[in-house]
Amino acid sequence: MDLFVVKRFIGDEDHLAGTPSESILEKLHKKAEERKKQKQLKEKRLTAGGENQQNEADEDDRKEKKKKKKKRKYSEDGEDKRREEERRKMSRLEENGDGLVEVEKEEIKVEREIDERQSKVDGNGDGGRQNDGDKIEQVPKKKKRKKEKTEKWEKREEMLERDVEENTISEELDGSVTKKRKNKKKKQDKKTLPVSSDDVGENSAMGDEKTVNGEVRGEVGEKSSEENDEGLFPVLGDFSHSKKQKVKRVLPEWLASPSRISGDIQNHSVSLDSVPGLDERILAALKEMEISTFFPVQEKVIPMILQSARHGIYMGPGGYRPGDLCVAAPTGSGKTLAFTVPIVQILIGRVVQHFRALVVLPTKNLATQVYKVFLQLCHKTPLKVVMIGGQRSIQQEEGLLVKKSSTGEMHCGGDILVATPGRLIDHINWTKGFSLKHLRFLVIDEADSMMVQLSKDWITRVENAVFGEGEGQSQDRHLPSAITVESESRMEMPLQKVLFSATLSHNPEQLMQLKLFQPRLVTSVMSPDQKPTNQVAPKEDDNQDHGNYIIPSGLEEHYIVCTSGEKPLIILHMLKNLGFTQVLCFTNSVESSHRLYRLMELMGGITVGEFSSKLSGFQRQAMIKQFKNESIQLLICSDAMTRGMDLSNARYVVSYDPPLFLKTYIHRVGRTARAGRKGTAYTILLQEEKEKFHKIMGSSSSKRIQEHVVTMADLEVFMDNYEKALKKLSVSLKGEAYQQKNR
Repeated sequence: MDLFVVKRFIGDEDHLAGTPSESILEKLHKKAEERKKQKQLKEKRLTAGGENQQNEADEDDRKEKKKKKKKRKYSEDGEDKRREEERRKMSRLEENGDGLVEVEKEEIKVEREIDERQSKVDGNGDGGRQNDGDKIEQVPKKKKRKKEKTEKWEKREEMLERDVEENTISEELDGSVTKKRKNKKKKQDKKTLPVSSDDVGENSAMGDEKTVNGEVRGEVGEKSSEENDEGLFPVLGDFSHSKKQKVKRVLPEWLASPSRISGDIQNHSVSLDSVPGLDERILAALKEMEISTFFPVQEKVIPMILQSARHGIYMGPGGYRPGDLCVAAPTGSGKTLAFTVPIVQILIGRVVQHFRALVVLPTKNLATQVYKVFLQLCHKTPLKVVMIGGQRSIQQEEGLLVKKSSTGEMHCGGDILVATPGRLIDHINWTKGFSLKHLRFLVIDEADSMMVQLSKDWITRVENAVFGEGEGQSQDRHLPSAITVESESRMEMPLQKVLFSATLSHNPEQLMQLKLFQPRLVTSVMSPDQKPTNQVAPKEDDNQDHGNYIIPSGLEEHYIVCTSGEKPLIILHMLKNLGFTQVLCFTNSVESSHRLYRLMELMGGITVGEFSSKLSGFQRQAMIKQFKNESIQLLICSDAMTRGMDLSNARYVVSYDPPLFLKTYIHRVGRTARAGRKGTAYTILLQEEKEKFHKIMGSSSSKRIQEHVVTMADLEVFMDNYEKALKKLSVSLKGEAYQQKNR
């Protein structure tokens, strides 16, 4: 050591630079500086606490591991190897200088003491070190000194435990400790306390501090991890899963609280005189039509429409714009007269001829039927009715819509317009002089079917034509909006919409497409002997989720279960054995109706007709006329006949193919038992179709439908004729297909 100091003052540092002795001294200086830094970090950690504790603890762990690794190295190599290492070191030091020998000897003694303690822990205490007497005497002194140090650190550890425990618990309660840190703290609990030098003692205190943290945080962390799976944030409130309550659908007030009318036509009809305000010419026309009473729906709706124009066509009750009207009533309950009579009454005193009423219907046949009712009511009045439904050419219909005077001026051709949506849009787009700017009533019959056609946006085109919102048009009228002083100060004709259907949708989203203004709903209630038909609604039918569809009160319902090949034989059994006449037979497709028509025609013995979209309008009208004249015993139809067709003499309705939806069934059976008369409906089912049919009809309605049993003995009479007709049928259908192909 003296030699080193002398050489430094002489300036012989360059001579010593790079020697092993200098490197050993540098290491000792570095260790001293590290100890100072550790003490400073420890003081900061105790005063400030917080998140730096973890980083310092990790750094101490790394140093601890290095020291333990170094200790194990000597114990594992054995005593001989250790002594040989000491001799080599001593010889190297003697070569490099006498002054450094004592320093290195001290360091070797310290390492030797560490190895002896480690060997005692491992059970190897009787090593070769006990042979050196002077070294054995130094061991107890070292132990005594170490014992004092450990007692000193135990007191410090007790103080640290209190502080660290308080800090840790507060951090856990605040939710600032992550799950990752908890896992690290648990791992640190397993580490042992070191018992060697001063720096090792300091690290042992840090180890205890981490152990305390790990114990406290482990207890709190286990509870918090059970409550919060992530362990990242504190749990606020009770997150226990409870059963979700089913949200009840809330309808608008006008749908939830409609005006009710009776569905019993026979017992609740009233005389014509009970509805005030009707012109004598209209009453005379009704009597000519052999109508002497008003049905419940007519008694309710006719006064409501008349009331909306009691102050003239420009204002409703109280001077305000009249609200729209929706009517849902069973088939055959008299809905057509419910809107034709009040419209004729309101327009009967008009001076200038303009189209003030527009009635839109889904099919040509239904449009023709309504057109004829208007003609009967208006033939003694100055009102003129025009129909555009595709039964005439576009040029012929243009001549009916627009009249040209001798001076070349264009005038409106009528007061009431009956139309189908497609042909109506064609004339709005292309017919010069055709105008709807004076329209007062827009009637939509079979409204549920017409809402399907709203995808073609026909109602928007009609409103643009009425309110002048198209390109190049001046806006003379305004769309209905909220009632304000400014909106009510304008004197302009309102557009009132009136909707009719036996199966009107109660879905507000669909009705919203019609842009109704302050609507009201009129619907039928069940008579005591009636039951609703949609207690259990099929999923496929989206429009019948609310509201009870009511079948006519005079209708009897039956179903027959059979095989596929027995269906035509059952039709023959009804006509020949049971004596049925005026039978409407419905199929699910045009091809099925034509095939059945040909089969029945080949079997012979009955008069049969066909009604489908394959026929022209003239042919269909002729077929309906023959059926009404009772010259046809069986009329086989596709579902084109189901909507609104009034066949008053239809006594039986047979569904040859079961209906796919409830609405289809309602409109099929509605062709009979109309206007309070009696009627019977049969549905032919296969065994596998029975369950689905009852599901469509609903559980309560299926109790009302009676099963009609047909035995094989009833059908055997027709078997021979049936087999012969089947052979002829294939040849007949092939011949028809060949003729159509060569046309």
